[in-house]
Amino acid sequence: MLKFNQLQAYDEAKKFLLYAETMVNRYIDDKDEITAHKLKGSLLTFVSDIARIASAENDEQRREEVIQAAALLHEIAAGFDIAKEKKLITEELYEKLATKVKDLLDLLAAYK
Repeated sequence: MLKFNQLQAYDEAKKFLLYAETMVNRYIDDKDEITAHKLKGSLLTFVSDIARIASAENDEQRREEVIQAAALLHEIAAGFDIAKEKKLITEELYEKLATKVKDLLDLLAAYK
């Protein structure tokens, strides 16, 4: 097992990616390709950034990776907010996704 596979944040990030990507495919993809593409890319990069936390050689590198992962979570949340404003997703779905983002941000804070 690789080191990143042992991180709770990685497991949670994968679950979030699978859920959020399903929502993008179901509600956004066929109506707004650009927003869908951006969200999918950000989701995959977020999971990759979590994996990179495990490879950090020191506390400073780990903090930088955590900051990058947190920034991507905010980017993802903003993408879903835009989808909500465009009426591609409901307020209820947005709130559910935002709650998952907040939970992940809390989990990432433990890695700083």
